Amino acid sequence: MGPNPDDEDDYKGTRRHANIRELRGKTMIMLTATPINNSARDLQNLISLFTDENELRNKANLDFNAFDEYVQQSEDRKEIISGTQEASDERLAKINDQLQDRSEEISKILNEIMVLRSRKHVKDSIIESDDIDMSFKPPKVTREEYQLPGAYRPVYDNLPEVIDALHLPHITVRNPQSGGTLKALFKLNLLKRLESSTYAFVQSIKTLYDSETALLRALEELPSDKHIDRLRPCRRA
Repeated sequence: MGPNPDDEDDYKGTRRHANIRELRGKTMIMLTATPINNSARDLQNLISLFTDENELRNKANLDFNAFDEYVQQSEDRKEIISGTQEASDERLAKINDQLQDRSEEISKILNEIMVLRSRKHVKDSIIESDDIDMSFKPPKVTREEYQLPGAYRPVYDNLPEVIDALHLPHITVRNPQSGGTLKALFKLNLLKRLESSTYAFVQSIKTLYDSETALLRALEELPSDKHIDRLRPCRRA
C-alpha cells in the first residue's frame, strides 16, 4: 500500500513527500474537499507540507503549535469525560477554556492560508457574464450493469447475511444510548471499505475481530459484583 497523505509519519521519507517539499517557497495551491478526515491532526499534516511553525510566526504572528495543544487537550478532556482520568471541575473548565483558545488560533491560521469557497459563495459573488457558463444542476445518475468475476460471487452473495449478523457489542457497550445508530454507520463504512479494496475490507474485519476479542477478555476478567459501566471507558490496547 502507498503512503497515506493525511498521515505525516507515513508520508515522511517517501519520494512524493520529498517532491512536495521541493515546492516550498514557490506559489502553491492545494485543493481538497475533505481537509479534515479524522481529526485536526489531518489538517495540520496538510498545512505542514507547504509552511511551518517559523514561517507562520514570523509572517503572521500565529502559533502553529496550536494544533498539537488542541489535540492533546481534546484527548485529556475525552479521558476525563469517560472516567479514565480523574479531574476536578476546575481543571475540566480550564481545559475547555484552553480548547476554545486553541480553536480560535487554528481558525486564524486557516483564515491566513485557506481560500474557502462554497457553491453558494461562487453563485453569489461571480458577476453574470456571457463569457462564464456555470451550472450547478444536480448530476444525472445512470445505472451501470457489470458482471463480477466468478471468484467474487460467493463473497458478495453471502455479504448481506454476514453484515446483518454483526452485533458489534464493543460499540453498544461504550455507547448504550446511540449504539443502534453507530452500529448502522459502522456497517455502512465496512461496505465502503470493500468498495475501496478487498485488502482494506479484510483489515477492517481484522480490527473488528481484535476489538470484540478485547471486549470478551475484559468481560471474562470482570468480577461478578462489578457493573458493566466499568468497561465503557476502556480502550483496546
